[in-house]
Amino acid sequence: MATSFMYFSAHNNFDRIRANQILETERTIFLSERDAQTVFDLLENPPTPNQQLLVAVDRHRAFIREHNRTAE
Repeated sequence: MATSFMYFSAHNNFDRIRANQILETERTIFLSERDAQTVFDLLENPPTPNQQLLVAVDRHRAFIREHNRTAE
């Protein structure tokens, strides 16, 4: 019984470590220097929202308001 538990614990820990490695790899984005600069420029100077984005924000806010009412 102790051997089975130790095997399970070691195997489970290995799976958890491997899963974290995969997540970290998938979470990392590699950009060229030019692309990174473009991202930084957009963060520092975001474009003015267009009409489609403004409509989407309004719809999202309405959805959240409705969801909060039904949760009460």
